[in-house]
Amino acid sequence: MTKENENENETEVEILNKEYLINSFFYLGGNSNPERTAELQEKLEKYIKINGSDKQIEDILRLIEMYNLEAEFNDFEKSCEIVAPIIERANAQDEFDLFDIRIITVAVGHTKNYAQSWLIGEKLLRDLEKYKNHHRYSKIKMAIHSNVAYRPKRAKYYENVSDYEELKKQFSIHIEEAIRLCKKEDLQAALGTNFVRKGIFVGDLDIIEKGLSLIKENGTEKSYEMALNDINEHKSFIKFPVTTLQLKSIIGKNIKIHRKVNRIRCEELADMLGISGSNLRHIERGYKAPSLSILFKLSGFLKVSIDTLFHDTSKETPLRDKNALELNEISTIASKLTDKELKSAVIMLRQILHLREDNQI
Repeated sequence: MTKENENENETEVEILNKEYLINSFFYLGGNSNPERTAELQEKLEKYIKINGSDKQIEDILRLIEMYNLEAEFNDFEKSCEIVAPIIERANAQDEFDLFDIRIITVAVGHTKNYAQSWLIGEKLLRDLEKYKNHHRYSKIKMAIHSNVAYRPKRAKYYENVSDYEELKKQFSIHIEEAIRLCKKEDLQAALGTNFVRKGIFVGDLDIIEKGLSLIKENGTEKSYEMALNDINEHKSFIKFPVTTLQLKSIIGKNIKIHRKVNRIRCEELADMLGISGSNLRHIERGYKAPSLSILFKLSGFLKVSIDTLFHDTSKETPLRDKNALELNEISTIASKLTDKELKSAVIMLRQILHLREDNQI
């Protein structure tokens, strides 16, 4: 038998092995490896073609579709629609086997109905006790608590819940248990994610910063970016005070505005600063703060003061791009004038304004 034939036979065995296919999905951890996920999706579809309809395999395909959608569009509404059949099955089903538990645990984090996710979570935790000796018992239990407790993207749907106090009580129970289990299993990246979720819900920036630090040190770049997206999406809902998180966003927006005013491409400015293009894009999106040395370089390259980069213009009328360069130049000139010269310049500008109002210019 040739090596090619051996590989084909191995693939056929994999396709016929349901346990192998489902475990492969959880091993991949969502859509962290798109190429391998696509290969698995093909195998799952072949399994159904060979063996007929199978609810668990079909549910895995739905979860893959959901992960693909989130990776490309970050569309929570559509994600909820995709996994709705899984949630419906979880509501109707009385008992779950281990595969059901793991599949539904992922889906339960994508429902807009908190009470529904809480009740499903109780059923999942109840049936998980049958598998207490399973080597992944604690990790699965942590995932149930984490997803039932709070999915940051769902926060806006809780604003008008009928029993908000009960929601806060249940959230606290689940998130604290998720955090305890993360510490027990030394799951530092997952611990960071749960700290971020807790911080968003209670509006505590210290907890959020602690979580981000753990994700940055122990998680993937994708998980860190997702956490930052969740924080940025819910600033208005949580009503954060002015913090370093908002300053990052303000600085990033100002850098992007003045880069465009100066007609400098992102990659070009990154080269001038001696950093990567992705690094600069993260700064412009408010995901990270520039160092002091980078700020000084930006001030020079963009021809603005550092104070300008920190200035929040979100409540002001935006300047037209064609005027921004001239106004920056006026600001630069004004900073070099003496007090006496500055007063004279202001008088001259007021005279121009009066002439315009009198239609003389």
